[in-house]
Amino acid sequence: MARVPTDDMEDVRQAQLVVNTAEENLTRSKVALKDGKDELKVAKEREKVVQSQQKVAKKAMEIGKTTDQSQDVTRAQNDLQQAEENMAAAKAETAWKEKAVTTRESMVKMRERELDVAKAQLNQARYRTLARNDDPRAKELDRDKVNEQVAKARGEATKEQERVNANLKQERQAEARWKEADTKAKAYGGSGR
Repeated sequence: MARVPTDDMEDVRQAQLVVNTAEENLTRSKVALKDGKDELKVAKEREKVVQSQQKVAKKAMEIGKTTDQSQDVTRAQNDLQQAEENMAAAKAETAWKEKAVTTRESMVKMRERELDVAKAQLNQARYRTLARNDDPRAKELDRDKVNEQVAKARGEATKEQERVNANLKQERQAEARWKEADTKAKAYGGSGR
């Protein structure tokens, strides 16, 4: 490309900017995936804590029944109900975070395909620039093959985008279930989180 006049390199420069942006987007999606995995770990730990609280509440209920104190039984029933509501919220949060990780994994794949498209378009821009300047290297390249690579990369990116959209829908549904369970747990008197 060094023999091509500087004034005729704008298409190549623009295509290179698209590649750079695609690389940055891929890096960002990988970081988001790591963050999502960390959030999932936290949700699983929270679920373990709530599960322990639920076990304590069940044990208190059993003890309350043996003492035959109605006050103890009522408190234990309330504590158990709260623990069950908190458990439902914790499980819903874990399910939501699992869906979020799946979405972010598909987002990484989509960003990889977008980078493939950007690189194919960069090759296409280089080819066109060489051809416009009657550069002999353009004759060594197969125009149809260059265009086919762009079309193939776009097709793969479209498939990944569809996968991301489906995963996002499932993630939003899981988040809505968590919000509902969390609200119910909070309404009953607990934290839900």
